[in-house]
Amino acid sequence: QMPEGTPPDVALEAFQKYLREASQKDLEKVKDTGFFFDRYDPVARLRAYDLRLHEARLNASVFVTDLCEGRFDGLNLSTTERPNMEGRCSVSGHLQAPEFAFD
Repeated sequence: QMPEGTPPDVALEAFQKYLREASQKDLEKVKDTGFFFDRYDPVARLRAYDLRLHEARLNASVFVTDLCEGRFDGLNLSTTERPNMEGRCSVSGHLQAPEFAFD
């Protein structure tokens, strides 16, 4: 809190000092948490990429297994308009308005 009548340049310098001190305190809080390693270290980025790649391969394998077992036999992904939509919205072709609503 600055006293009434404090010149603007003095108030600005005090505020900048406060910001530096607050930033330093915040840095001290997260410095040893591993946040910076997880966020910025190249090794951590490679690990995250490898994990995403492994999960994508696993999901693809599960999908193919489900496909071979016939779990999608009743699935119909047709985009043609049918006369009786039973209260559903019709779907236009690929990349045609309103693609934002369905893609």
